[in-house]
Amino acid sequence: MATVTAPSPSSMPLNKSAGLAVSHQAGNSAFRSSLAKHVPLPPIPTAPQGPNTAEGETREKDGRAERRNPFLMPPESELFTLRERQRREAREQRAEQRKLKVHEKSTYTSRLNAKNAALRKT
Repeated sequence: MATVTAPSPSSMPLNKSAGLAVSHQAGNSAFRSSLAKHVPLPPIPTAPQGPNTAEGETREKDGRAERRNPFLMPPESELFTLRERQRREAREQRAEQRKLKVHEKSTYTSRLNAKNAALRKT
């Protein structure tokens, strides 16, 4: 293990909130380098590949079971069509609100409450 010599207290800035002398450069780099040497990082699990792996199916690898990642990103085209559909619906709602008379219109707060209520039901 490498030994780190502390700088003299007069050269370190004073941390006013804690009342302690803190060296940002010497302490942090030594701490990071000691962590990198002594703490092994766990391997990153990967999703099973191949035609025989179904969703939720496990496979053995080095004596431990791995599960397939259940969070799948949709294709980019679906994301863009979803965004376009939401914008179109918002435009239609604004057009409908413009056609209504003042006493028939809903306020921004009532629209948000209605949206949140619909989300809570699902």
